[in-house]
Amino acid sequence: DLSGHYLIKLSDQEFSNKLKAFDQLNKEQKLRILIDRRLLAKANQVSSASLVDLIKAFNDEPDPLIWDLLTTIIADIRRFVVPDSQDEKNLKRIVRKMIDKPYQRIGFDIPENESYQDIRLRSTIYALLNFTDDPDFYKLIFSNYNINVSYKAYEP
Repeated sequence: DLSGHYLIKLSDQEFSNKLKAFDQLNKEQKLRILIDRRLLAKANQVSSASLVDLIKAFNDEPDPLIWDLLTTIIADIRRFVVPDSQDEKNLKRIVRKMIDKPYQRIGFDIPENESYQDIRLRSTIYALLNFTDDPDFYKLIFSNYNINVSYKAYEP
């Protein structure tokens, strides 16, 4: 069996070019750049700051699998950020901007026949909204708590 996993270490210029043409990348290419960049940053082969540039590119992502990786990268970045600092405020702003379009699409009200993909995405977006300390989201949760207290589980 000759299968294996390898990492692609893009030069700074190649990485910049990928980000400029980000909308043209397919799902596999997006996953590859997320995985590679994260692992290379952990091994100090690329700047951890490049992860911030990378997550900024995901501003309208519908795929929960990609969001799983994004939340892992956001958690990695948070390790370097001092709580209640300006850097944390900046990270929260970036994350809030990233999740704006997916949140606008899925909203707060849960449709009866919601897709499994949106069910998974909804929980991720809500968790990230909680991280951003978005006051409008908190108001919405508190005002609708009794209405949406139960959530129907997905049954294949």
